[in-house]
Amino acid sequence: MRFLRADRDELIRNPEAYLYTVAVNLLREQFVLDRRWGTAVDATESPTDPALVNFRTPEEEVDREDRMARITALIEALPPKLQAVLILQYRDGLTYQEIAERIGVTTHTVKKYVMQGLALCRHRLSRIEGRAP
Repeated sequence: MRFLRADRDELIRNPEAYLYTVAVNLLREQFVLDRRWGTAVDATESPTDPALVNFRTPEEEVDREDRMARITALIEALPPKLQAVLILQYRDGLTYQEIAERIGVTTHTVKKYVMQGLALCRHRLSRIEGRAP
């Protein structure tokens, strides 16, 4: 539109360069407006920038670290087989079949170990937090 609004076409010696200059100026103007007013964001869309998706406030990060420390302590207090099964499933993402093959038990036993490990963790956590077991 700016190109078409130019008053005197004969003053534009190089239309391509003029068009480029207009485009650069439009980008600069948009940048200034975005900085002044902020960019319009559709709040219903999920962010795609990894820095925004994984962003945590300092308080959330401290809370996360505290929870991880408590979970680690709970898991470390478990018997070795229950510990191994929970780590292989939740940290490493293995299936019951893969865990069974790795530690040499049946998938039924793996399921039993997962349930026992989670139950012990819940029980110990409820005692720590002062709730009834």
